[in-house]
Amino acid sequence: ITKILGRRKCSICNKSFNINGVNTDGFDMPAMLPEGECKLGCNREVDWKKRDDDTNDIIKLRMEVYHKETKPVLKYWEER
Repeated sequence: ITKILGRRKCSICNKSFNINGVNTDGFDMPAMLPEGECKLGCNREVDWKKRDDDTNDIIKLRMEVYHKETKPVLKYWEER
């Protein structure tokens, strides 16, 4: 959830970034930040936007739906 909450997209250059790094339970996913300055003059504090649906509650709901609806289908096809 921490990694998903770190998603950002620049409204100027349209590039995607992730401000959150995660290093836990064998997963090492560093933040994905730009190298150097943007040639279009993007300002991280102003131009990087977070998705409206990237909230703790909505992400938890997405995970519940995945475990209830998608995971059983994957298991079914793995067993074939």
